[in-house]
Amino acid sequence: MIVPGDLERGDARAAQIHLRNAVRHDPRNLEARRELGRVNLQLGDAAAAEKDLQQALQGGLDLALVLPDYAAALMAQRKFEKLLSEL
Repeated sequence: MIVPGDLERGDARAAQIHLRNAVRHDPRNLEARRELGRVNLQLGDAAAAEKDLQQALQGGLDLALVLPDYAAALMAQRKFEKLLSEL
């Protein structure tokens, strides 16, 4: 699991920046994509979280690792039908 030092210190905004840079540098880094989705969700940006977590799923990251946060992102946006149809 990728956990930037910023996130350990409680600085989610700085962690978001580091993770965005990691994903920009290596778009195939699915673990960074997942962590970015989790940080986005923590920061209240459920739409961005959904996008990143969906890309992690589509890239082949283990469903069990991504599913709880992906479901939370969909629920936060009240996308209940999408949640039921995809999961």
